[in-house]
Amino acid sequence: MLLVYIVLSVASALVTRLRCGPDEPAHFIYVREIGEHFRLPELSHVETHEISLHSSHEAHQPPLYYALAAVPYFVSRSFGAGIDTSWLAVRLFTVLIGAGWVYFLYRLSREFFPKNRYFAVLGAACVGLMPLSTYIGGVINNDALISLFFTAALWLIVKSIRRGCINRKAALQIGIVSGLAILSKSQGLFLLPLIVIAAFIIMRRKGWGTTAGNAAIAVLIAGLVSSVWFVRNRYVCGSFITQSLHNPMDLSSGNLALPEWIFIIQLVTRQLFDYFWTPFWLISEFIDVILYQRLLMVFCVFVLIGVLVHLRSCRCSRSTGLDCREDVLAFMALPGILIYMFLFRHTIWVDRGAFQQGRLLLPAAGILSVGVVIALNMLIIKPVSRVIMRITSRTKPVRYEAVQARISAALGILLVIGLLAANLGVLHGIAAYYRIH
Repeated sequence: MLLVYIVLSVASALVTRLRCGPDEPAHFIYVREIGEHFRLPELSHVETHEISLHSSHEAHQPPLYYALAAVPYFVSRSFGAGIDTSWLAVRLFTVLIGAGWVYFLYRLSREFFPKNRYFAVLGAACVGLMPLSTYIGGVINNDALISLFFTAALWLIVKSIRRGCINRKAALQIGIVSGLAILSKSQGLFLLPLIVIAAFIIMRRKGWGTTAGNAAIAVLIAGLVSSVWFVRNRYVCGSFITQSLHNPMDLSSGNLALPEWIFIIQLVTRQLFDYFWTPFWLISEFIDVILYQRLLMVFCVFVLIGVLVHLRSCRCSRSTGLDCREDVLAFMALPGILIYMFLFRHTIWVDRGAFQQGRLLLPAAGILSVGVVIALNMLIIKPVSRVIMRITSRTKPVRYEAVQARISAALGILLVIGLLAANLGVLHGIAAYYRIH
């Protein structure tokens, strides 16, 4: 699965025209300023598309990704590479970061399905091999790094929930990884309330113990690791959190009526939904968007029904696995809800372009990987396995677990083939788009 991700992301890096990724010139200026001049770029309050500038509208972003990406940039330039070659080198470095994110998607899924590694791979594949995932992995941006650290932190937190405590070692790990997530992108700040909520989930079942204190330690460590960025912002820009562009929605008419708010919520939600799955800004003119949206909605309804049926089955069997715990599944959904609320507020009052940034939901996509596997298992794998058991048991005894594993593996292969076809279709659409424009 990792190899497929790398191949598809490298293909995306080669097919997508240089300088044409989302805000890619502004991201490149940030990388170049560190790799060439050993300084952060100046903050621009207008969009920066010309790489000869020393200011960037992405300069409000935390510096970790850009400092790491400056290494391949510096090395390639030291060997006499041109700007385009160095640009491609940074893109390929981002592919490796994305591969790390897919690995932690697997580790996160494994916590929910410890007895079936096929399920864990299946869960990681359904998110990591989405067309948007491989596209974002092939351009210069910090979304791949925040996805990596955010998912790694979620894995460590969920592992502590499964263990029933946050011990001192886990607190140290969670704190450091969460701090690095904050230094990758401001979305990492949502990990801080998640640590607190996870502590309450543990304490509700296991009592206070040492969890409360260690959760506080984890939050403190995350704050210490990331504090240098906020102190720098306060000293240089006058505020702890900076923002570059200000282009909010036009709400000059005053108080909006309920139908108008419903329309805005529907617009923002639909756009975020569309842009989460695939780069619509490149291929919308080559596909039937309405049909595509309906297929995605059917898929999401299928997953929701599968999860609800699964939870009902868990109540009957009184299973205690993480995939059967409603509080843990609700916890996994929280990052997506928090990011959605942030993007909605950002769209209304800061920058109307935020509603097209569905890629910002990728760090929270762990719930999708778990939900898809649960739905596939409940609505396809289990029924098919039972049918096969009834047929084969007449001739020779067959273990249910063996049949289930084979069905899971076969379904995973079919899913990867389907995602591979979707990626090839998107790559074709991107190439066609650049031929026309």
